[in-house]
Amino acid sequence: MFDGQSINGRSYIIVNNNDYKIIEQYNSENSSTIEGLGPIFNYLKGIDDNIKNETVTIGNWATNNNIYYEGKETSTYNLMKDMLNSPMYSPTYELSKYLFKNGLHRDEYINSIIKKLDLSNSVAINLTGRHTIKERQSFTVNDLYSILKSYKDNLFKFSNKIIIGRKYKSGIIKGDKQSIIFTSYPSVKTIETLFHSKY
Repeated sequence: MFDGQSINGRSYIIVNNNDYKIIEQYNSENSSTIEGLGPIFNYLKGIDDNIKNETVTIGNWATNNNIYYEGKETSTYNLMKDMLNSPMYSPTYELSKYLFKNGLHRDEYINSIIKKLDLSNSVAINLTGRHTIKERQSFTVNDLYSILKSYKDNLFKFSNKIIIGRKYKSGIIKGDKQSIIFTSYPSVKTIETLFHSKY
């Protein structure tokens, strides 16, 4: 299922960094993923709130491991950076806890962003963005394009790359003059090679 979704939903859009107009696109009409944008909404909330870099202590999450464990000190900025690179589940839970009063508050924020940016209704069903049988999520290059057009350079406060997905990669990579938005590629290296070969 993952492999079929990746092949069918593989797509990209290349945009000009000055006016955000589309220069080139491939298979955008069939673009899709098998992940959601949950962690990215955490990141956008951090940008919207202009949060300060504060110390955060990792809580007792079922997904903790030797990297993220109960009692470990990190920072809000480190958690935001984590959201940009196929985040693990514990930092996603921790940042969400910091940003939102409760699940209802988070849902209200996400619904407002979906409405404001005219995103697909399937972009954020669970917090982590991971695929489950009961909660099938998906987004497209056009959803990412809407986010890029709205937030512009604010998206790239910590990195020129936003990478989503565990097995297959989607996201945005900002170059000097153009940026590429992509879904369901087998690796980031694959899309970087394609991008550099063109621009």
